[in-house]
Amino acid sequence: MKKGEITYTTLQLIVESNKSAIAYIEPQFKHFEGVPNCFSHSENGTYYKLKKYLTEDYFALVVEFGKPAPHRNTLVNVNTNEEEENKRTDEEAELSKQSFFMYHFESKRLYLSNSKQIKLFSNILTKNSDQEIQFFVKRLFRNFEDFISILKGVDKIRFSGFKNLFSQDSKEFKALEDLTGTSSPECFTLEASYNPMNLKLFLRRLKEAHSTNKIEELMICGVDENGFESVYNVETFSRQFKIKCNKNEEGIFENESMWGNLVAKIEELCVVET
Repeated sequence: MKKGEITYTTLQLIVESNKSAIAYIEPQFKHFEGVPNCFSHSENGTYYKLKKYLTEDYFALVVEFGKPAPHRNTLVNVNTNEEEENKRTDEEAELSKQSFFMYHFESKRLYLSNSKQIKLFSNILTKNSDQEIQFFVKRLFRNFEDFISILKGVDKIRFSGFKNLFSQDSKEFKALEDLTGTSSPECFTLEASYNPMNLKLFLRRLKEAHSTNKIEELMICGVDENGFESVYNVETFSRQFKIKCNKNEEGIFENESMWGNLVAKIEELCVVET
């Protein structure tokens, strides 16, 4: 039996609902019940075949995908070195790639095998839900400099309990006014253009203020160069980890083995964090 290794990234999954008193909520079992057991999705020339797993512990998706085109008109026999006609049509695809998605109800975290598919999975869940809700997958950062390095814009900065953080003669007050034209908000949204150097200076000032207990909490919601939303939150963190899994004769990961190993690793991480 062949063995392989899958790298998972820890992420945040939230639900936006018009029917809830709170706009953004954590997903619950009921939000996934209406997702079909088996379904397909096409996006940017790629065909995705999905299978749902829903238990009391987790919601998960196995995804096999590939592109029907382009493909070569000929194949090569590796034993004889002779070319043969490739009879595959533009309506057929070899689903040789896989992705795995699991939302764990106890840890309240999302585990994704391909972090480049964050936007894709947000779209798939929203499109295939039977409820009037939207799903959002977000990156989480605990290392501030890693977050700053990918940041291209900021949607929202949230903090509270500040103690004289914005006194009239403070550097933070001047940086805030230079950046936004206002002062001392508890929460604000940046929509105007800004100087990137001023932005990063201001964010570093906020990070320093949190470290010295001038503010009680700090959350920064930004956008990277690909337009993906990323979150720096000092109360939460993300990590990557690897698990080993069996592969079948076609080189495809075996689902049941993979889910068992993943749940065991998640439970191990939950014990470490408590």
